[in-house]
Amino acid sequence: MHPSLVPAELAEACRRAAPVLPVSRRLEQLLEVGLAMPLTGGAQGDGLIDAVGLACLQAYLFTDTRQERRATDEPDALRRALAWLGQEGHGAVDLPALARAAGVSPAQLVKLFKRHLGTTPIRYVWETRTRRGAQLLRETGLTVGEVAHRCGFQTPFHFSRWCRELHGMSPRFLREKAWGDVKR
Repeated sequence: MHPSLVPAELAEACRRAAPVLPVSRRLEQLLEVGLAMPLTGGAQGDGLIDAVGLACLQAYLFTDTRQERRATDEPDALRRALAWLGQEGHGAVDLPALARAAGVSPAQLVKLFKRHLGTTPIRYVWETRTRRGAQLLRETGLTVGEVAHRCGFQTPFHFSRWCRELHGMSPRFLREKAWGDVKR
């Protein structure tokens, strides 16, 4: 991949990174995809190879391998809770319902989340929803209200509050920054 293809923010992250980082499972998978691609694919194939190359670089720099290691040590109850959130997590979530899905008491679920994920179950839900919302803002033309609704927030204000807490900026500014100040 040619260095000119690396965005400035990613290049800066490369300069700040440690000289050697652990290889994550995600990076291994991306490398397998890249190595399976034919070297001659024309302009479309080259673009795809460049995209996989950028994805590899991002996976190398930003995948938290500590979290990957924790995933193998997760108790079954935590895995069940996370799976339930992945399937049912867009609606209203309360701690007792989540604990029932995990098969443990609410207090035990809080302990598991704090021990293995460093946060509470409900905070995990809102942080996950906010990250998904930020991704939608960067990748789609959906309004802030539509993004908030799709991610399980009752109001755009609630989404905006979480966006400011996690990203330090409003949803609109987050989109403008990602789109290079292009306003829709």
